[in-house]
Amino acid sequence: EKTKRDYLKKRILIMQEARKNVLGKNIETIWRDADKDYQPRELESVTTRKRFESDDTLGLRSKLVLVGDKTEAWRNKNSEPTLLVKIQTALSIIIDRNPEAVFESLTKKYEATSKLAHSLWQSSWKIDQSKGQLKLFVFNLAKYGWACGRTYPRIIKRNKSVLIELNTEEPEKNKYDEKVIIDFNGVHRENLDPYKVWIDEMATPNDPHSINDWYFEKDYNYDSAMLEFGHYKNWDFIKKSAKKINESEDKEKTTENSEIITIGFYENKNKDLFGIYIP
Repeated sequence: EKTKRDYLKKRILIMQEARKNVLGKNIETIWRDADKDYQPRELESVTTRKRFESDDTLGLRSKLVLVGDKTEAWRNKNSEPTLLVKIQTALSIIIDRNPEAVFESLTKKYEATSKLAHSLWQSSWKIDQSKGQLKLFVFNLAKYGWACGRTYPRIIKRNKSVLIELNTEEPEKNKYDEKVIIDFNGVHRENLDPYKVWIDEMATPNDPHSINDWYFEKDYNYDSAMLEFGHYKNWDFIKKSAKKINESEDKEKTTENSEIITIGFYENKNKDLFGIYIP
């Protein structure tokens, strides 16, 4: 385990550093600029710049023009990212009209299971709200120029005390039956945070076979993480406060909620290696 952990830490660092120098630029810096331009905000009033200033790309209107004193300002100080709003609206409409899929078997061997595969595909879209995940995926693609996600068998279960016998006179004598409630069990399509996904630095666009390994991180509250990972033998070494703080996050605010755990998932195709890692 220590050998695998050391290899994993080394590979993660290489993939993270590779993203900071793509043609001499840090891609994450460009993403953060996109985040800043995407959010509606107040236009700073700078006296050293031109009085009227607009940008059609970012949806910025002219700078605030004062009439009399500041209390009589007649222009709204908020930026208006109209273009990005229109792009999101258009993408939402297109995705909602996503055409029906057609499943065809390549051989007679699979003809009988084509309808079953189609039913599973439909249940994933309808029951698991996969179309909403697809929207988030496409929005990331339009905003950052890349998007990432995964498809995997997801099961959400929890322990529940079910009342089977009620004693109104002496409630402490009520009888309960311990059961496991399954909220969802099926194929799940999940959109991932582009900032928290790293892929093989040798990967090339539109060639999935060029990716050998990848790593992504997710935040869990302690109770949810314990339900999903508590059966692993090393879980006892995990503290309740194990959140990884990224460069873009406020360190003071992220430490307020201590019961958050960042869990990383690494997979290497050629080495047939899968690891769950607490960074």
